[in-house]
Amino acid sequence: MPPQHDDDALRPAAWFGPWKQDRDVPVETPPELRLPWHDVFVCHRDGSVSLHLLSISLDPSAPADGVHRVEAHWRGDTLVYRAPNDAEVDLAQFRGGHFQMEGDGLRRHYRRIDPAELPESQRPLLEANRPISGDESGGGGT
Repeated sequence: MPPQHDDDALRPAAWFGPWKQDRDVPVETPPELRLPWHDVFVCHRDGSVSLHLLSISLDPSAPADGVHRVEAHWRGDTLVYRAPNDAEVDLAQFRGGHFQMEGDGLRRHYRRIDPAELPESQRPLLEANRPISGDESGGGGT
């Protein structure tokens, strides 16, 4: 389901692929609004998202490299993912043809990048065949 408030976002190709933190702009935000520090994430064509998540559990099924592929959906213009603990987490808003997040007095802008721009340590984010975290069926997708 595409975001509902941005005409550019109605084109599915608008949000697929890798996104990297581009710049931060100071803005006023409520003190309780915390900014998640995802510097890179990948939107897959099957609606899932890959990102680095810190795991504090001793779950042996957690990926050793910290890269999780998780289910995602849109709430208005906000991309929301389901964390491995089943919590729904706002990832970013899609506005003006790019993703952005707000919190901690900042608006973080992301730009879509060519997969070749990802450093080697970030390349596992591109693996669309990685199982969805928390999905025992094995996942898979593009």
